[in-house]
Amino acid sequence: MSILYQPVTINNISEESSNMVQCITLQGAYGRRYKEPSKALKDWKDGKDFIIVLGPYCSIRDLPDLKRMSNEIVIRCDDGSIIKL
Repeated sequence: MSILYQPVTINNISEESSNMVQCITLQGAYGRRYKEPSKALKDWKDGKDFIIVLGPYCSIRDLPDLKRMSNEIVIRCDDGSIIKL
């Protein structure tokens, strides 16, 4: 099951899955946009919600689960910059 094409929740991703996603891209949740990467990183560290592009909502609390799903997790900002987590 790929989170890129089917809505899933973080909790139902199997640890046994050998189909790791190459990169999980996050953006601000609920219409929140970031022109400055420092603000996105601050919100991430403060525990604000983000959304996996074409997937479910998540936050820093989900980082262990996200790392099981992919070797690379990034936040995409409006100015095109990428923050690697």
